[in-house]
Amino acid sequence: MSHFPPYAVLSDELAPSGINIDAIEAIAKRLNMQVEYIQCPFTRCVRLLETGDADVYIGLTHSVEREDFLHFVEPYIALGSAQAFYVKRDSGVKINEFDDLSGLSIGMMRNSLYFAQFDNANNLTKIKTNTNPKLIELLMRERVDTFIGGKDIFGYLLQEQGLSDKIIRQAYEYTDPRKVYLALSKKSTHADSLPLISEAVG
Repeated sequence: MSHFPPYAVLSDELAPSGINIDAIEAIAKRLNMQVEYIQCPFTRCVRLLETGDADVYIGLTHSVEREDFLHFVEPYIALGSAQAFYVKRDSGVKINEFDDLSGLSIGMMRNSLYFAQFDNANNLTKIKTNTNPKLIELLMRERVDTFIGGKDIFGYLLQEQGLSDKIIRQAYEYTDPRKVYLALSKKSTHADSLPLISEAVG
C-alpha cells in the first residue's frame, strides 16, 4: 500500500484506513485470508509486485506493460479520480487547455498513469518523484511550475497540509477516469487462485 488518502491512509501511529483498506479487508474476509500490509512509495510497491515480494495492490490502473507481471482482476473495483493540474496561487500560471502545458515543468509520480494524451506526450517537461507529498513540496519550492494528480487525493492532501489557499487547481482537467483494479502479481504464491479472487472481488 502507498499513502493515497482518502483511498489509503497510512501512518506509524494508527492502523491503515481508507476506502481501499475497507475494500481489501472485505475481499480478504470472503477468501478467509489475512492481510499483511507493506507500506512503500508507489514505485517501490510496483517493483515488489514485479518481483513477487508483494501479492496484491488495490487501486492500480491497467497498462499493457504492467500485464507482463500482473493480473488485473476482473471486475474492476472503481473508477479513478479525475486528473487535474495544480499551481501556486501567486505564480501567474494558467492552464486552461492541454496546450498550455507546453513550456512548463510538470511534476508527476514516477511509474504512474494519468491519461493517454499526457502519458504519451514526449514534448513535455516531466519531473518525476516518488510520493504525492513530494509533488506539493516541489511546487512550493518552485522546482516545478505545476503538478498533475487526482482531484480526490490532492483535495485531501492540500487541506491536510493547510495549503488549499496557496495551491489551486486549474481549469483544465481530464474527467474521463480510467478503471482501477485489484492487481495480483503473476509471481505471487496465490496466482493460481485468480478465479477465486475474482469471485471475491465481484
